[in-house]
Amino acid sequence: MFKLSSVLLPVVAVSFLVGCSSSDDAAQIIADEFISISGKLTSSANPSGESGVTVKGIYSDGNILNPETTTDSAGVFSLDVLKNTAVSLQTSKSSFATLNSAKEALSVNETGFDVELETSSDAESAIANVFPGPTLAGFAWLVVDVVDSSDVQVNGVTISTTGTTIDTAATACDGTDSGGDVTIAPCPSRDGPMYFAYFDIDSTEVTVTVGSDSQLAPVRRGEVTVLEFVQ
Repeated sequence: MFKLSSVLLPVVAVSFLVGCSSSDDAAQIIADEFISISGKLTSSANPSGESGVTVKGIYSDGNILNPETTTDSAGVFSLDVLKNTAVSLQTSKSSFATLNSAKEALSVNETGFDVELETSSDAESAIANVFPGPTLAGFAWLVVDVVDSSDVQVNGVTISTTGTTIDTAATACDGTDSGGDVTIAPCPSRDGPMYFAYFDIDSTEVTVTVGSDSQLAPVRRGEVTVLEFVQ
């Protein structure tokens, strides 16, 4: 659940090419200023690929660098992103929770950005399992998983975040609040993420720290930002 990669991602801008003297000039500007990011979006209903998902790259101050794109019939997308410019990837589709990645500046082409989408109802159920009362639409949500290099969940790691949270919770194996901020694993059948936090704010950026590793996370009301740390 909430399996959004922590490799950050973005989206395109071609209006800057106006005035280029030739197609060769335009190609060189693209090579110098942009990198490409590609991946595949799936869901439990469509594990082979979820089509028609809108993908946006969101930069500083919440600005979106157009144009946005959508996944094809196989759930595949490809975006051109400004090189060395901090950006977050956002995915959205009707009946699914809007998901955001961490925010990062990338300098080389990225492939294999694979995202498993969650329906809005599944997201609401996961939230209710931890925090009875708050709704997906009412708050800005952050979820975190911590895994090792073999993608196995890591036990006993403290997760912390900047910003003023309403509440935080490391989850027990059944997806309920364990009463602390330390990860509990292994949980082969965990129902939901390892850690939740939520904020009563329209939009902000927070720093999430696991051990000596930190990621910048944009959080926005009614949306879920998903981070994965590899320890």
